[in-house]
Order: sequence, then structure tokens, then C-alpha cells
Amino acid sequence: MDIDLVLQFLKITTATVLAQAKRIWNAPDASILSHTRGSNTYNARLLGVSLMNSLTPDFAAILHSRIDPLYCSNGPLLLHTMCQHIHHNHLTFIKTIKNKKCLATLADFKNDIPSYLHFLTNN
Repeated sequence: MDIDLVLQFLKITTATVLAQAKRIWNAPDASILSHTRGSNTYNARLLGVSLMNSLTPDFAAILHSRIDPLYCSNGPLLLHTMCQHIHHNHLTFIKTIKNKKCLATLADFKNDIPSYLHFLTNN
């Protein structure tokens, strides 16, 4: 099964990506296929190496803490985990901003309507 992480990111579950990683890396010939140009295992490993070489050590450590060490070379799983992390952080940020706006009252701005509206516009 082919997974398009770019076009269908929100439709693909972690379980689906993990199942594909398990299928690829639990194969008896996975170590050979990971070096066989053009195989799914090779492509997954190549993407994984490219991703890991482009990340800071701190972010790489976060990703590795969320992925089973057996599958940490799988590029699609790394990419999916990375995107999930960024997506959840963005949602948390948006929720914090919305909560901040909801809790702001005109009294907090000493009944200065232009300041209050400026705050709401900026947030």
C-alpha cells in the first residue's frame, strides 16, 4: 500500500504508517533490501537518513524517543512523527492564543476600546 504523506497527511494514522514500517523492516531480507537500490526498504532508509541529517540533535532526540528503535531508520515513519509533532505544537499554540483572547476583557485594558481592539487584532 502506498502512502502519500504530503497530500493525505491528516487522513493517515500513525498505526497505518507504523504497520507499513513493520512490514518493511520485519521482512527476513530487510538488511539486504535496505541496500538494494529501488526497493521500498532502500527508499525508506534513504529518506530516513536524509531527514536525520537535516535535523538538529535535540529534535532528532525527540523523534527517536517517540519511535521504536527497530523502526527509527524508516523515513516515512520519521516524517509522519515529525509532522505530527509540529502539527500538535501548532494546534496547542493556536488554542493558547484563542484562550488568551477569550479571557481578555475590556476592563483589562482600562476600558480603552482602541487598545482592546488592537490586542484582539494582533492575537
